[in-house]
Amino acid sequence: MHVTIGRPRVTGDPGRWAAEMAVLGAGSAAIVCGLLATFVPPAFLLAAPMTAGLTGGLLGAAAPFLLEAARRRGAPFWLVAAAGPLVGAGWGAAAGAAASVALLLDGQAELAALGVGVSAAAAAAQVAWWWPPYIVQTVRGGPRWPITVAAAFACVPVALVAFSAAIALTGV
Repeated sequence: MHVTIGRPRVTGDPGRWAAEMAVLGAGSAAIVCGLLATFVPPAFLLAAPMTAGLTGGLLGAAAPFLLEAARRRGAPFWLVAAAGPLVGAGWGAAAGAAASVALLLDGQAELAALGVGVSAAAAAAQVAWWWPPYIVQTVRGGPRWPITVAAAFACVPVALVAFSAAIALTGV
């Protein structure tokens, strides 16, 4: 099979990955921040969807190339699928850390650490179940947007559980 440099065929178009992961990140963060608006300072409410969308777009642009490299090395699908929670945790931590700068500037370091932890935990759980079907649909050439939209809304219970657990553990 011939693979075009710059646009891997089997693992999808980097631009489409970037767009859909940006929508997933920004949409999820906006939905969750909307629900937690009474608990979270306004600066974080504004920053979280933007940083989640930006980091999602960057990760999405790289994802097809990373998946193509794994495919060429013969990585089994179960191993690639198992990487989903790690990808999500890294993505959530990066987005949460970037958004938490607003909390640090406001002198709320304990909330900043909480924001990073909750973001990492929620994104790890969300990407764990979003990643495998998204990859399968990409390889098959099927529609991926229903998976992405469902993931954005399904993040709500995951994030609320992560937020509640973090509050219980830290007492913040």
